Amino acid sequence: MNAMSINYFRAVEYIKKLREVNFTEEQAEAVVELIGEQSQIIQEYGTKINYLESKEPATKADLRETELRLQNEIAMIKSDLQNEILITNVNLQNEIKLVRTDLQNEIAQVKTDLQNEIAQVKTDLQNEIAQVKTDLQNEIAQVKTDLHNEITLVRNDLHNEIALVRTDLQKEIILVKSELVKWVLTTGVATILAIGGLLKFMIH
Repeated sequence: MNAMSINYFRAVEYIKKLREVNFTEEQAEAVVELIGEQSQIIQEYGTKINYLESKEPATKADLRETELRLQNEIAMIKSDLQNEILITNVNLQNEIKLVRTDLQNEIAQVKTDLQNEIAQVKTDLQNEIAQVKTDLQNEIAQVKTDLHNEITLVRNDLHNEIALVRTDLQKEIILVKSELVKWVLTTGVATILAIGGLLKFMIH
């Protein structure tokens, strides 16, 4: 920026004020640059007027014409600045709307993505729980089958052992009975003979 057109500190102050009304750094600098250029034009007109006045006395009509011309220039500069500020403001508002729309769309997309992820996690967990439940049910069924088979084997073994014990006992009972019969027969015949001899002796 030309140092002659606008004071540096005033330029910084203008930029700061424009930044406070949502102008970007580049936009604020562009507006201040335009103000500096228009100020330079005004200064050049003033220099020309001073030069003309030094060369030859100016009439009231000349001064009035110059004054009107300067007023018109100032009015045009003011109008141009107001229009540019208005356009810049509109552009900024449009940019803000676009940014707001983009952010809203992005937030909506993030929300949708998160909802989809939550739904997917929920589905995965439900499937995993169902799989664990199925596996446990299968394990319980397998354990139940194994226990039934083991109980059946134990029952069969016990039945077989009982049958063997019964058979052995029956054999022992038959053997004892046979031996008892033999003993009774042997002892009974001897007893009968003894009694018979005793009776015969007593009779004679």
